[in-house]
Amino acid sequence: MAGHVSVPLYTTANSDTVRYVLQHAEIRLLFVGRLEGDAAGWNAVCAAIPQGLALIDLPMSGCGKGESWEHIIARTATLQAVVEPAPEELATIIYTSGSTGDPRV
Repeated sequence: MAGHVSVPLYTTANSDTVRYVLQHAEIRLLFVGRLEGDAAGWNAVCAAIPQGLALIDLPMSGCGKGESWEHIIARTATLQAVVEPAPEELATIIYTSGSTGDPRV
């Protein structure tokens, strides 16, 4: 609805994988959800997050950085209409887990 292309990351991804995907996919906004081990999961990958990358901290993320989802919801008006992307538009990029090297699209 916002025109973003989603690039999901595995909750168990290590910092090298996170760094690679964020750079390769040219990520400009990161929604941080529940990570493996909650705060420990965030601490394991936070060094891979580029300085200045916009973060949205979802409930149960363990991140505590960026803007909280609750704050965004509280100040944002309810959508009056949903805009669906055209079938030919890119909606998501899915990478492999990278268990045998760099993740692949």
